[in-house]
Amino acid sequence: MLVDLHVHTRAYSACSTITSEDLLRAMEQLDLSGVCITEHEIFHVEEDWRRVKERAKGFLLFQGIEMYFPECEVLLYGVERSILKQEEGNLERLLRRVDESGGASVLAHPFRHTTHIDDLSCLLESLPFHGVEVENGNCGLDCNQMAEKLRKRFGLASVGGSDAHMPGRIGIASTFFEIDVLDEVDLARAIREGLCEARRSCG
Repeated sequence: MLVDLHVHTRAYSACSTITSEDLLRAMEQLDLSGVCITEHEIFHVEEDWRRVKERAKGFLLFQGIEMYFPECEVLLYGVERSILKQEEGNLERLLRRVDESGGASVLAHPFRHTTHIDDLSCLLESLPFHGVEVENGNCGLDCNQMAEKLRKRFGLASVGGSDAHMPGRIGIASTFFEIDVLDEVDLARAIREGLCEARRSCG
């Protein structure tokens, strides 16, 4: 199954123009089993999220989160909201709590803002990351190839996502899962076990 693991929506990310209608339309038109919403630093209010999922018409919608730290940006999947509140602002403590709780931590678009592979290698050596985003729809070929090289060095999961902020970008990069993932727990487990592979569309 194919899931776009990195999408932002207008409702919670001011930089995005994507509506819930856009998400549903994209899943109907593209070969996507589902989409994971990863807003910047925030989860959807639970009632809002229930309404969006109810309109999904048989498609799968997941929720993760994208977090910014001075060292890097991180995509988190299958993580409890309470952990984010308790460990806000501390990358090491947060990733260790995510790991202990069964969630998955993915290094997002690692070479968007740096070419220093040694600094990123130090992060991956010292912290419990489970995957690297090696196909990001907003990164060029060189950046994504460097990310794949880094991922291979540490044997982490291969993750892809469009990083879409506009409707036409949804699905341009995604992740193929070898097993069915039906909720965020399944999603995190599949990433942790490496049962996934980044894909890039021809768009």
